[in-house]
Amino acid sequence: MRHRLESGWTSIRDIITSQEQTLQLTPWLQLITRVMEKFPGSLAEDETYPYLNCLSSLIAESKKVEISKYLFIMCRGFLLSTGKKIKLGQRTEELLWSSMEENVDVNIKHIEKVVSDVCLLSKLIYWLLNYGVVNSESLLTMDIVSLLKVLYKKLGMFLGEILQKEGSLPLQNILMKLLSLYDSKFPGGTTSIQAARLIRCLFPAKIVDQLLGIASNKLSKQPSASHSKSDIGHIKLKSRNRPSTSRSIIEDDDMDLEFDQPLARDQGEEEDLDDDFGDSQESEDSNVDAFQSPLSSSSLTEGQTIRLTAIKVLCLWCGYDKSEMKEILPLETNGDPVYIRTKMEELIDEEELDSNKAFDLQMLHAIISGLTTGNHRVSDNDLENMVDAIRRVAKQQRRDHNISCMCLELLGSVVCYLGNDEMPSKTVKECREITVHLLSAFWNLQDQFSSKVRLTTAKCMMAFIEADPKQQWALLSTKEDQSSISTEFIQTMCDLSHDVRMYASQAVSRLYVTGCEEPIPINRHQQNQLFDQIYVIINETIDVRSKQGSLTAERAQDEKNNRTASTLTTVGNIMCSSVVCENKAIFALCQLVRECDIEIKQVYNVLQKVSCILGYKDGHHYMSYHIPYVLNQWLGLNYPVAEFPYQLAFCSSLKNFYRDFCLVIIPQLIMKKNVLDAKEVVTEIKGSWNVILRQCIPHTVIYMLPLFAVANTGNAPVDETLKKRTAHATACYDLLTKEATKEVVEKTIVSCLDEIVVNILKCLYDPEEDFVKTGSIRNIDPEPNPPCYNPYMIRCTLDYVTNSFSGNARTLVDVLSKNQDSIQKILLDISMKLNTEHRLHEKRRLFLMYQQFVKLLLREFSQQLGGSWAYVLRETIHRLVYIANDVIKIYQNGINDCGYSKNIICMSLQLLKEICTVGLETCPEELSKYLPFIVGNIVQMATSDAEDISNEANLLLQLLIIDNYIPLRQAIISLDPFPSEEKFHQLSTLHKRLKYADGPFTLVKEIDHFMRSASSVCNVRKEGLQHLSQQLHENRKQLCQLTSQDTEKDSICQLICKLVQVYQGSKEEVTLEISKCLGEIGPVDLEQNGLPRVDDTVDQVVSLFTGNLQNYYKIFHMLNQYLVDNDMSVVEAASNVLKTLLSTKTGIEFANLYRERLGDKDFLFQYLHPFRPRKKIQAVKEETLSVEEFQQIVDMETLWTPPDCSHDNWIHNLTCTFINAGVQDEILSRLQPICMIKTKFSEIVLPLMIHDLLLQDQPIHREVLSSHIRRFFSSHCEQDSSVSRSHSALSMSSRDISEVCRNKDSIISMLNVVQYLRQQDRPNQGRQEMTAWDNNFWLDLDFLHIAKAAMYCSAHFSAILFAEIWCDIQRQKQDYSGDSQKGTGFSQSFSQTTMIDSLGSLSSSSSTINVQDLLLQTYQEIGDPDGLYGCGAGRLADTSSRVKSYEHENRWEKAVLTYDIVY
Repeated sequence: MRHRLESGWTSIRDIITSQEQTLQLTPWLQLITRVMEKFPGSLAEDETYPYLNCLSSLIAESKKVEISKYLFIMCRGFLLSTGKKIKLGQRTEELLWSSMEENVDVNIKHIEKVVSDVCLLSKLIYWLLNYGVVNSESLLTMDIVSLLKVLYKKLGMFLGEILQKEGSLPLQNILMKLLSLYDSKFPGGTTSIQAARLIRCLFPAKIVDQLLGIASNKLSKQPSASHSKSDIGHIKLKSRNRPSTSRSIIEDDDMDLEFDQPLARDQGEEEDLDDDFGDSQESEDSNVDAFQSPLSSSSLTEGQTIRLTAIKVLCLWCGYDKSEMKEILPLETNGDPVYIRTKMEELIDEEELDSNKAFDLQMLHAIISGLTTGNHRVSDNDLENMVDAIRRVAKQQRRDHNISCMCLELLGSVVCYLGNDEMPSKTVKECREITVHLLSAFWNLQDQFSSKVRLTTAKCMMAFIEADPKQQWALLSTKEDQSSISTEFIQTMCDLSHDVRMYASQAVSRLYVTGCEEPIPINRHQQNQLFDQIYVIINETIDVRSKQGSLTAERAQDEKNNRTASTLTTVGNIMCSSVVCENKAIFALCQLVRECDIEIKQVYNVLQKVSCILGYKDGHHYMSYHIPYVLNQWLGLNYPVAEFPYQLAFCSSLKNFYRDFCLVIIPQLIMKKNVLDAKEVVTEIKGSWNVILRQCIPHTVIYMLPLFAVANTGNAPVDETLKKRTAHATACYDLLTKEATKEVVEKTIVSCLDEIVVNILKCLYDPEEDFVKTGSIRNIDPEPNPPCYNPYMIRCTLDYVTNSFSGNARTLVDVLSKNQDSIQKILLDISMKLNTEHRLHEKRRLFLMYQQFVKLLLREFSQQLGGSWAYVLRETIHRLVYIANDVIKIYQNGINDCGYSKNIICMSLQLLKEICTVGLETCPEELSKYLPFIVGNIVQMATSDAEDISNEANLLLQLLIIDNYIPLRQAIISLDPFPSEEKFHQLSTLHKRLKYADGPFTLVKEIDHFMRSASSVCNVRKEGLQHLSQQLHENRKQLCQLTSQDTEKDSICQLICKLVQVYQGSKEEVTLEISKCLGEIGPVDLEQNGLPRVDDTVDQVVSLFTGNLQNYYKIFHMLNQYLVDNDMSVVEAASNVLKTLLSTKTGIEFANLYRERLGDKDFLFQYLHPFRPRKKIQAVKEETLSVEEFQQIVDMETLWTPPDCSHDNWIHNLTCTFINAGVQDEILSRLQPICMIKTKFSEIVLPLMIHDLLLQDQPIHREVLSSHIRRFFSSHCEQDSSVSRSHSALSMSSRDISEVCRNKDSIISMLNVVQYLRQQDRPNQGRQEMTAWDNNFWLDLDFLHIAKAAMYCSAHFSAILFAEIWCDIQRQKQDYSGDSQKGTGFSQSFSQTTMIDSLGSLSSSSSTINVQDLLLQTYQEIGDPDGLYGCGAGRLADTSSRVKSYEHENRWEKAVLTYDIVY
């Protein structure tokens, strides 16, 4: 393959070298470019310089622009493909760029080719910088820059010749190419600035002078553009000598614009021409149409067009001159941008600019828009000149709607330079006053302008809003009074023009934020006020009934559709941009459906799109969160619940709506004292009123208990509103007790206390909270769904519940501790919501709930929390670290989240510090178990660029390492080294002092230390791997001894396994260090050693347990680990399974036996304390399925070999099906929740379940299982055989294969089933005792197929084992069928060698697998020096066997020769 590639490159080079310079060469150049783009690095290194020579020759000989273009493109592709690989050397540059220079000097004859080459070379410079082939410093020393200078020099010479001989008329195409060069928008940040500045700095002053001569319409002598900046003082514009007072700048009649004679009006919202156009516009060309717009390019002569293009080029050339941009590439331009800007502004001075001339108007637009691109530095004088020019033109040409649009557009461009300074200069203040005055004048004349002008006015207003987000100076002067621009902008939402309304509806999101670079929302009060104003306007807008009398039915319908579209767009954009008004906006949509007869489908589509934008799974999940608020508002307006548009809740029917949101609807109807409707809801869903009401009690009392609690304290301020609310709550409570009885209500409160506590905590809302520096969060945090209470009311409620419903309990925690799982259920519930919530404002509020409850637990942690202390400590530590890790990823993405992410991380670290403090005081030994986990994650946060996060992380490390190194000594010693940064110096010094207190470590000790610290993969940091790599490198002799001694080789094997295990799923920085460690170890001789298995999920099973007890040990330990998984769905499933298992007789007996045999050696069941049953559970007899039922469930081809199915789904379905098919083991039969989501767990229990089914001694079980497992392996062999004929299976990863019978993970799972069954004793068949050989036949399988599958998965030793079993089976068949043989053995003459040879002629019954070939290949893979000869490799005559023999003996010449003969 490699030879073919190299020969292919050589052939193509020969072709393009021999081709003439015709268009036939183009496809070959395109082919080479595409190949180098698609396969970078495929060009062999020895072909690089021949290609450079070829490329240089082609460029030198090029005489056609089209050919040169593709040569330059190929040149760029060549550099990108080879630059990183060979790092361009001096010789490379000389070959390439010297030939290009010759091309310029000798062969380039029309000037357009020079300009084209300049553009291509400039873009090449950008891509060189962008791809990191060169940096800006080295680029300046390369010939490519010299070549660009030569091209520019030639360009200047050619321009001079043409200007001297023919004038500027032939230059339009040339100037347009230059314009496209300087108007290029290169993507990227720093590299785009570097490239843009470079091509400007290399631009010769001579060309600048030539362009300036064209722009000034003076081709005679011009002042040099390269004079010093000190010479600018005499170039004073006359406009700068105006009186400096703002009153004299704004002339008296400017404010009377709105009182002049009426402007030309549009008829029917169509663009009519100004009646005074002909009188006010003096045409410079007699051919200009009297009705032609002065802003049209066709209104200019050819000379004016060229002059205008030159002006645009000069304006753009002046860009990228800001101080921060100069620092990125500190080069000086050959011309002076300040001087050029001044000369451009002279052209729009009062004496030069005639607003009645088309060219002058277009020149004004070109200069101002060209000098305000955002990449230009604009001085106060520049602002003054531009604003004054706009003011003069706006005053004189206000009757022309197109010119008015231009003035408004230029105002929007200039105003962005007026709002940046906190302390503006006098000039800026004056410019602000003028621009605001002009905008006010246009705004007051809106009813006299066309829709085009009104639209441009709206855009200009938005530019003012963005320039002055705090509304400090941009205040419009209306006929009545002054008003903020944002307030007036809202009025555009009811404009008669659909285009204006749609622009306003899309721009409305900008009204909700302040600031441009990092916008933050305006405060909560302003957002609500703004929404209320907008909602009034859109309600007025959507009502077209007042105009229906003057419109046809069709036109009225169109108008309604248009207004509906703008209304829905407005509300949808508010939902996406304002979390404060999101609830109100959703309810507004529901109300619009009811009151304004908007189609539900349209609103449905808006909600669907918004839910997608905001990151929800679907519209139903989105609306589920907001339904409590929406229903509260709906019922508050006395709308019937039956009339709610259930489609907007993404429900298919009203009945489904009631069923999905019953726990929301019933409590709210109770609080409205509307029992009748509540009962109708229950009737609709065919439920029992008493049952559903009882289920709703925990959700109903949260509306009442907080009010009772505050009133009960006696400290509540006298507030009439509070009194009314309390009286209403009392009446509703009485109603509830009347419907459900007082006894039922109180009993439900006691029994569902954990659920009620969660519901109360959900109501937490504290807009004044200041636990950590919250910045703007306090002012923008949205109010949650009702009801909501401040922290004081929440605390009072929890105390009130404790005192009123818990008997003699002292605190709420006391009450919760009486039930083993109450604390666990509360933590699980809140953690689930925290884990699944993706919106940061709600995640932060949920965290405050979590924080509030954990602090309650910490106060009484020393009392052991009813036995749950170990579970709580472990759970809270892991959960807080996971929360911080998840949120810091959001912070590191650079998303502007108003400080929410940073705030959550800081609160997580602070709460974690409090937990560690309590742990140090009460159980330091237990806390020490989690020190590696904590430190391994917190160290990364301590290096954060956010000072708040870094400080909190360092304080936590200080507490754990420095302040408490005595109680945590052993745990600290086991830690990885700390980073080398200065902030970790004290930590690193202490760690080394403790670790090496007894002297330096040998390499063996270092490896043992690493293995202990890496016992949990998630604790491994790159610093530990760097230290290990360093030790392996420095102790090379010890390493050689370890690898050469059989007694020590096992430690190296263990280390390799651990490194490989850590490698999987680790970050790039970790995998890089692992690769270095493996590189230091080198090729260890592993031929005769199977690598040991490393299982990080469970400890090595102790010898105290045998049989099923060992399986239970593994299962319980895995479930225990899943309790601290990062994925809360796994935690929830594991929690449910553990509660179920520990309620069974088998589970209880195992727990008792476990504690009896291990005692204090293992803490497993201390962590599982919350999952013990509250009361003794009666054993449930397992039902046995009938034969037909078993076959119906298990005997299905799609279950075993489904088409297009991933391994995860396949293994989940398989294990869950077996559970449903009659697995009788009490433990195995209750694992379905975890089997549905955890692949590794399913892989482990699959063999156990199949074994359980076989133990039931049902012939149908063995028959069905044998049939499908046998078919699974045979299908693999058939498909693998067909695939291997087309391409190597190694070219596909296991996860790319959709057929499970070829998916390595799935095959390994089936191989594990076979291996596990072989290791189990088969029950005796009557009086016949089963032997170890009989254990191979739990199922009726073809072991040759299994051997083939094992070899496919690189399980070579297993492949040999299964092949030998197959051979023994065949031997027995031959033995028993032979007439001349007696007994059960072979004859003396039938040796092992002849047996293998004879069996080599046999194959599997359903596929052509030769056992001898399989054994030969397997022994070759494992490197067994004698195994191949034992398979007859030296005696076989077939060529494939001979090739394997030659390869094994390193006789490569014969192997290659034989291979060529065969293939």
